[in-house]
Formats: sequence, C-alpha cells, structure tokens
Amino acid sequence: MNLKQNSQVLVKLLEQQESFKEKLRIAKRAIQVRDNQIHTMQSQVGVVPLDMTQSRLHLAFLFSSPLIRNINGKFENIMQLDYLTEIQDIVRVCNKMQYEMKYKSEVATVNNFRSVITDGPIALYFSGHGIQNTKANIGVEYYLSSDKGNILLLEDEQGMSHYLYEQDLKSMIKMANTQLEVVFVSSCHSQFAGEVFLNSGAKHVVCIRQGDKISDKTSLRFSKVFYETLFVKNYNVCTSFQIAKDEIRKVFNSTEANKFLLLTQQSKSGSQLEDDKHHKCHALANFKQGTLVSMNEQTMFESHPSNVEGFLGRQREMYEIIKHITENRLVTILGPAGIGKTSLARNLANYVKDRHKFSDGIIYVGLRECKSAHEFMTRLYLTIRQSCSLQDVQKYDLNSFDRDLTTTRKLKATLTEAQEGKYRNFILNILKHREVLLILDNVEDPLDSDYSAFISELESIIDNCNILRVLVTSRQTLNRLSFHHEKPYNLFELSQESALKLLISKAPRDIKRQEIQELLACNMPNSGKVKKGFNFLQALNTVAPRTLLDHPFTLLLGGHPQAISLAAPLLKYKTLRELFLDFCNSNMMDALEVASGH
Repeated sequence: MNLKQNSQVLVKLLEQQESFKEKLRIAKRAIQVRDNQIHTMQSQVGVVPLDMTQSRLHLAFLFSSPLIRNINGKFENIMQLDYLTEIQDIVRVCNKMQYEMKYKSEVATVNNFRSVITDGPIALYFSGHGIQNTKANIGVEYYLSSDKGNILLLEDEQGMSHYLYEQDLKSMIKMANTQLEVVFVSSCHSQFAGEVFLNSGAKHVVCIRQGDKISDKTSLRFSKVFYETLFVKNYNVCTSFQIAKDEIRKVFNSTEANKFLLLTQQSKSGSQLEDDKHHKCHALANFKQGTLVSMNEQTMFESHPSNVEGFLGRQREMYEIIKHITENRLVTILGPAGIGKTSLARNLANYVKDRHKFSDGIIYVGLRECKSAHEFMTRLYLTIRQSCSLQDVQKYDLNSFDRDLTTTRKLKATLTEAQEGKYRNFILNILKHREVLLILDNVEDPLDSDYSAFISELESIIDNCNILRVLVTSRQTLNRLSFHHEKPYNLFELSQESALKLLISKAPRDIKRQEIQELLACNMPNSGKVKKGFNFLQALNTVAPRTLLDHPFTLLLGGHPQAISLAAPLLKYKTLRELFLDFCNSNMMDALEVASGH
C-alpha cells in the first residue's frame, strides 16, 4: 500500500471518528432533554416529596405460592411462582442507594399480611395470584362470600391456599391506618389482584393486564428499571412506571410493554392517567443517610441445597409432608430408587426455609455413600461448623476439633473414643434448644452398612434435642427406634398428567402441536412387542384417543421420574410417535427400568 492510499485510509478513519463523536453528542443531548422533561413532569405535579425519614418500613415483599387448594373437597395443585429471583434482583437494585432503606420479606399468610400492613410500608411488592369471586373458582364457599369482592390467594401455615377477600383487605388497611403509595403485583394475569389492592385504598398499582402472560425475563427487566428509577433516582411512581415501560418497548416490543398496567384511584373511573390533571403523584425522597437494612430476623442454619430444576407435580406430597412434620418429631419419605425422594426433600427444604417455619433454620446432610455412624456424625459436624460464630469457636474450642479431624483423615485413622465424645457433645449442645429441621438424605446407605450404631446416634440426637424435627429419605424404615414414633410417608409415581409435563419439560427441543396430533393418530402396532401388563391396549386399534392423557403413551411412561428423565433426551432425534413405538418394545422399557433402578 503506497503513501497516498495510507493517507486516504487515515482520512476515512478520522471522518468516522468525528461521526461517532457527533452521534455521541446527539445521544447525550437527547438524554439531557429527556431528564429535563422528566423533572418538569414532576415539578408540575405541585406536591411535596414524601418524607422517608420517619417510615418504619419502606418496602415490603409479600409472596404467596400455595401448594394446593381445596374446592368442594377436591384438591388441586397450584402452579408455583418464582418469587425469590425477582425479590433478590430488586434488593440488589436498592442496595445501590446511599441512604437507609428498611425492607422486609414474608410469606403472605393472613397474620403476616396484617403485620406487614400495620408496619406502614410505602411500597408493597406482592407476588401471588388474584382470582375472581365466582362459584366456578371457589365452589360452595361462594354462597357465603359472594358480596365480599374478589380474592387474593394467600397461604396458610402448611401451604394450603387461603382466601383474602377484598372486603377483608379494606378493613385490614383501614384499621392499620396505612397509605400504600404503590403496590407492585407480580404474576401473569395479575389485574384481578391489582384491582383488589386498588379498591382497598392503594394509590398506585402496577400489574399485568388480565389475559396476558409475560416471561420471567420481561418481568425481571421491568421491575429492576422501575425500582431503580423510583428508589435510586427518586422519580415519582408514574414517571418510574413510564420509564420502565419504555425500557420494555425498546428491549422487547410494544406488545410486551402494553401488558403492564398502572392503576390509580383516578383511573378507576375510566379516565386516562396521562390526561388526568387531578392525580397527585409524590416522589420518594428525604431518606436518611445509611444503607439497605433487612428487618427480617436471621436464622443460624441455612445449609439447604438448591432447588431441583424441572421439579413438578409433587405439590400435594409436599403439603402432606409439611403437615406431618408439624405433628411428628421424625418423618421418613419412603420409596424405591429414582422415585424422586431427594428432589422432593431438596425442594421442600427451600419451601420451608423461605417461610421461616423453623426459627433457627434448616440443616441438610446428604448421606449417599456414608458407610458408618462415625462418618454420619462427621458430616453432621462439618455442616453445623459452617454456621458457627466466633463465639461458638471459642466456647467449644472448635479449632482443636478441626485439628483432630484433619489428622485422623490424613492418617486414614478413626477418632478415639474421647474425641468421638467431644464431637457428640458439641452437636447435642448446639442443637439442644434450637428450633431446627434436620434433613438426612439417602439414609439407606448408613442403615445398610452400620445399622445399630447409626440408629443409636440418631436416637440420641432426637432424645436430647426436644424441639428438633427430623426429615429422612430412605428406601427402608427406621423401625428400630424404640422411643420415638416414626411417621413413614410412601412416595409413589407421578400422576399421568405430571409425567407428561415432566417429559415435555425435559425434552431437548420444543414439542409442536402437529407432533402431538401424529401421536394421537398412531394406533398400537399389531405385531409389536407390548410391555407386560399393557396387552389390553391392543383395543386402541379401534378406539382413537382424544388427548395425550387418553393415549397409551402416557401409561407406558409409568410416572417414574428418573425413567422419564432418561427417556426425554431420546426426543432430540425421535418424534413422540417414534418414541411411543419404541416404548411398545418391552426391551427398551426394561432397559429404562434397569437404568433408573426401578
């Protein structure tokens, strides 16, 4: 390349640089103009910003995700909400503030709802469902409550749904003398819930238009921008809503943005907010200098595992086990390998933890490949050790415990009787007066290897720790515990509907409607080998199933979670119809059963 060409390239690069600089200047001017417009909008309201310095509670999170509800004596599973991710994201946003902001997070039982409202929060975030008060929705209870307005779906202490009627919410807010400046209702179709809050006196309500669904990604983006604008940048509610809505329009599209609604007391009459000159909207300002402050009491033990992805269909079982735990000191979840005992225990641990059912928390100890009572006590000690304070380390001389344990493991030796006694006494002293749920997973391993010694250690813990509750997962009962009543709970296969949902959720690709129709049109092959016990399905050559639940494919899945999880990856290369025809071959079904340990 000659000098002339080099000069031309350089000139072109300089021109591009100037062009980029000009575009940047234009963008900065546009942002400045928009900020000026926003401040002008706020100044036109003509109201003094709300003083936050005297507030007992600035932001309250109430979440309700009941496991089941009872309609005319029939139990229905309720779809679980991912409330925790959004709450954590909002807390992270508010953590950017340089002032004191007090917040609290509670499960939405009636008592907690009343307590939080009494604390007088400025903003309330409600993650939960609202339903219309009709006989179809609530059954015979409608005849006793038809005049009470629509309903917020809350929880009772064990995970059953509880109805909070609009009339009762109004009374609750009136008695507490609380003015809710803004309520954010997070869930699909949340307009019903939003209107309940609005009719109960909330000044602003953000919700999702009835009949619309939004993705978790969209909801998270909107709420982060809304709360950052409201609390960090100190704009008023209406402006914060509009900025968050514009963000969704820019990142996603107008259709998604228009799913978000802002309800106000003036808009109840049908007037448009942007045209309403009587609406007074306060900015939230005058915070004290400080940091984000959680008003929740901290638990000592939080050694719980993460939730299992794709976990579904066990709401009824979780509800029943929680009920058993409240009534019994020791509950054992029983079932064959792969039936879902560990998944159920892990998700139950998180459900219980979020609801602060045990004031000192949860201790989760996995015992897979644990071959002795000594190894059980070691794992329990190490789990408890993680939550110990400096005061505990000094009081119990835990550093010497750790040295003993490190030395014996290096030498592949066992602890002396005196050292074992030290560990045992420490565990008993720590747990003695603690309200804790101790979860022991895969107990069949120490039971098979060191039955008597393991039972003796567990019995000692239950004897000496009077308010401790123990949840065990095992393939066999602990029937030699002589002083304590063990409550066994047998875990069975998933329902046909849940088995189908699990297969589709774990499939490595989307299942199209046409593919389902092809399966429904597929009859049982006359010449194929049919799994033992399903020969009666040959009759389907003359009867066409109308839905997947009617199809033999669903019966052949068997409801065994691990077998379904092993079969799902096959859908990467096979259609539902092809997989069904393979299922009709008993060799494949036998292979899946062997692989899942069924």
